[in-house]
Amino acid sequence: MRKRITILAIASSMLFMPNAHADSKITIDIKSKYIKSIDRKTLNDYLDILGEFYPIYQGTYHIYIRDYLPTTLKFPPKAAGGHVAGATAFIDAKAFKKLNLDIYYGITHELAEMAVNPNVDKYYDNGDPYEICDDINAYFIINGHWAADFKKP
Repeated sequence: MRKRITILAIASSMLFMPNAHADSKITIDIKSKYIKSIDRKTLNDYLDILGEFYPIYQGTYHIYIRDYLPTTLKFPPKAAGGHVAGATAFIDAKAFKKLNLDIYYGITHELAEMAVNPNVDKYYDNGDPYEICDDINAYFIINGHWAADFKKP
């Protein structure tokens, strides 16, 4: 009986725990002929999962979805997305359409990397930027969408 009460107490206290993204806000600016809307719940659920492994950025995330990447910023050749300082990401919806990939895979990839390195000012010992989704070609499903897997600490 005592064991049941303890489990019930723990479970009920978890109902009132704040989400990992409680102080975070995600702005999404879509100007694409391929994507019309994005499910914010999926992105917030992703931040909750990420928050189980990392302390995450508690500010505003800016996500720009276009049918190209801005040429004024330096992204790797053939990139379909990227992020810059200020927790700002750019996603090429046309590239994801051509690759036949769920755009949420790209958005969550950039969201994870912004969450742990929002100003792109943390680096690995070898000098590469601290990016927890690079070199990971795996995903998991959240609310029916592909979500980028990430390196666990």
